[in-house]
Amino acid sequence: MRTLVPPLRWSLACAYGVLILACFAGALRLQGTYPTADNALFEYCGRAIVRGAALYRDVWDDKLPGVYFVNALWQLLFGSRYILHAAAETLVALLSAALLWLVMRDFEIGMRAPAAALLFAFLCLAFPLNSIEAYALPLLLAATLCARISWILTGLFVGAAAGFWIPSLLMLVPLFALFPQRTAATMLATAALAVAIPLGSVFWVAGPANFTALVHTWILYASSSTGTRVHHHLLVLNRFARTAQALENFRDGVIASGVAAFGMLFLAIVRKPATVAQNFALISICAMFLAAFVGSRFYSHYFISCFAAIVFGICAYLPGSRLHPARGVLLAVGIVLLARTIQVHLSGDDSSRATIAQRLAVRAGPIVAGKLTLHVDAYRPEFYLALDPVLHDPREILGSSQDPAARSSDPADADVVIDTGQRIRSGTRVCERTAFPIEMRVKREFSRAFASCP
Repeated sequence: MRTLVPPLRWSLACAYGVLILACFAGALRLQGTYPTADNALFEYCGRAIVRGAALYRDVWDDKLPGVYFVNALWQLLFGSRYILHAAAETLVALLSAALLWLVMRDFEIGMRAPAAALLFAFLCLAFPLNSIEAYALPLLLAATLCARISWILTGLFVGAAAGFWIPSLLMLVPLFALFPQRTAATMLATAALAVAIPLGSVFWVAGPANFTALVHTWILYASSSTGTRVHHHLLVLNRFARTAQALENFRDGVIASGVAAFGMLFLAIVRKPATVAQNFALISICAMFLAAFVGSRFYSHYFISCFAAIVFGICAYLPGSRLHPARGVLLAVGIVLLARTIQVHLSGDDSSRATIAQRLAVRAGPIVAGKLTLHVDAYRPEFYLALDPVLHDPREILGSSQDPAARSSDPADADVVIDTGQRIRSGTRVCERTAFPIEMRVKREFSRAFASCP
């Protein structure tokens, strides 16, 4: 048997290597062509910072500074070669997987390599790499590693994570529970440090006036509901439209993130905690699940840290677990939900949006950049990244659907109008093939400048 162990180890190492390369290639394929949606907005703000713009004054979004300065770093290192941005973001995901492996080793939990591989695969293929939660995760895992060494380091890492994602502060709950013998003063000092870092960084970057406006925006975002849809079959749901929409968003989020599937697998094996690792896993899952409850949107990336905690919890509870019929039902439900998660991601594709933005960046970007103003009829920040227009207002990129306090520009005032579906007819249509299937219109006096844009 001993002679079989080295070949088996080499085989497993090769399998993990192939999996990492496949996930890396998949991440570049999914997110490397051109940024869209929030990814594009973060890149736009990062580029503006590199050019000397002041965050929250010259360009506005409602996230904390961390994600914009990371994107500024990508812009500084790689410019507009966004395939390299995606590669760097994939390395951040690989760092999270490596840190999970180290945390599990610290807790003396087995199945470390499969757990790290699973986390890496989901970070690459199921979640947006360039998201605030994806950057917060390695910092939270580092904080967990440091908890046995230095509570100052733990506070620094949790605070840094909260500089990307405010709910990261909830990670202090399982960390404090991990060492109940610590004095109240130590815990309070750690918590104060963790809270002071993000708040201080925002106040320093934004300034007093913009800090107040930013906090007001957070409150509006958390308290406002998403648009509700009309139900034509179950009419009673229309009486509770906001609640029904929130529940639907929650369902979509937990399925797309894999939390529903692996959460069922965890429930199939969970029992009364018997070890430090099991107790920490249970509290971490609860804390990170609660962290996803920011408003009623429940986007899948809100559950990134919860997913990592569930993977840790499954590995902590699996040894010695017994599967009786009731738990077998939970396991079966988890498998069905996992199939649904895979189906969701196979059907989702933003490549057409990325392709249009990339074409516009090449053809129309040099004409618009720094000279003309823009109006887009929807939240499509990739067009601002591609065309680099002059802004009417720092908030115009967001639109009212993204930020309730945003002031959208009037299409009649814009030099260039991009129509994604509302059929704005003002102006001369240009770049018909480049912008297809959307429409791009400009004021008559600028139409000649776009003659080279087919």
